[in-house]
Amino acid sequence: LHADAALTVNGGTIVISRCYEGLEGAAVTLNGGEIRLTARDDGVNSAGGSDGEPEMDRFSQGGNDSHIVINGGLLQVTASGDGLDANGSITLNGGTVLINGPTAGADTAIDFNTFCEINGGILAAAGSAGMAQDLSDTSSQPSLTVRFDAAQPAGTAVNLTDGEGNLILSFAPSREFGMIQLSSPDLSLGESYTLSLNTDGNQSANGLAEAAEPGEALFTVSLESAVTSVGSDGQPFEAGRSGGQNQRS
Repeated sequence: LHADAALTVNGGTIVISRCYEGLEGAAVTLNGGEIRLTARDDGVNSAGGSDGEPEMDRFSQGGNDSHIVINGGLLQVTASGDGLDANGSITLNGGTVLINGPTAGADTAIDFNTFCEINGGILAAAGSAGMAQDLSDTSSQPSLTVRFDAAQPAGTAVNLTDGEGNLILSFAPSREFGMIQLSSPDLSLGESYTLSLNTDGNQSANGLAEAAEPGEALFTVSLESAVTSVGSDGQPFEAGRSGGQNQRS
């Protein structure tokens, strides 16, 4: 689905089983519906190109004015390029966003140039770790980014539980992944959460499960700020770049 200017989806069911880029426009807004797509390049792109044409050339708008806004619905992306790619900003206000991202290091699950805020909804985004960006600390909902020491096999469930053992999120990416980003309205600042891996998966068709066996616990971490970024041992990870440094989109 392509628009030279604004692309807005308000509802319905959209299945894109094969494409170069799934949703693209100078500005992309998702207000509802169920969208499932598989892309050879980016899943959702604001101010990018497709079909082998030079990126930016086919848009009347671009640069930092471009954006992706997700207010509701379900978006499930399987992408060989970036899952979400914005030359400007990304804002997640609601809905459920599931990203089975790239395995190559030149792309990642969420790619942006200015900021990426999450203020509501569920996010489970997995992909390669080399170019991964943390979400912005201006977000009103906490997020956790984990960079693993080694790539995890496709189908491995990443489970996040609270201090009482209640499951917050369970996501089993359909592709190998070296990084995962998780956020939910059930996460609270100042609380501790345990992340575990289960190589048997979670038996869910779309990778997101309401119930799952915890598996092997890796670490317990306290969310002290809007953005928590750690390695496989739960210790803080210093990101190697900020959103504004990526001009490749």
